[in-house]
Amino acid sequence: VAFGAAGKTLFSADEEGAICVWNSATGARQTTLRPTGQAITALACSPNGRWLAAGEGNGEGNSAGSGVIHLLDATTGKPIRTLTGHGRTVSSLVFGADNTLLISGSHDETIRFWHVESGQQINLLRVERPYEKMNITHATGLTSAQRATLKALGAIES
Repeated sequence: VAFGAAGKTLFSADEEGAICVWNSATGARQTTLRPTGQAITALACSPNGRWLAAGEGNGEGNSAGSGVIHLLDATTGKPIRTLTGHGRTVSSLVFGADNTLLISGSHDETIRFWHVESGQQINLLRVERPYEKMNITHATGLTSAQRATLKALGAIES
C-alpha cells in the first residue's frame, strides 16, 4: 500500500499482479493497473506524485519475474522502465525526498539505489550473513546438512 502525492490517491497491490488505484477521500476504486502477471510485493509513490514503483517477486530465487521493479507513470499507469538487479523478491521500496532516487530492498539481502530518470543502479549495499567468509574447509565433525547450513549463512570452502 502506498499513498500518492498529497494523500489524495491510494495504491494497493496483490499477488495476482494488480495495482488498484483508489480515491482516498471517497474509497472509490478509480482504475486497476497490471504491469505484469507476477505478484506485486512492494509499492512506493514519489513525493511529487510522478512515479509509482512496483516491486515483484515470488520468493523463489532467480525464477521468472523475481526481483524486478517496474517504474510507472503514477497518473496514467503507463510503464516507464523496468529495473533489474535483485535476485529475489523485492520487499521494500522508497523514493528519496528529491524524487531522483529510488531505494529497494530484497530477500536477496541487498539494498540497491537507483537513479529514477535513467534507471541506472548507482549503489549497492549487501548485508553480511552471520558466517560470511568463514572458511570451513578443514572443519571436522560437521554433517553434510550442517555444512550446507553454514554455507547458506555465508561460510565458504576453498
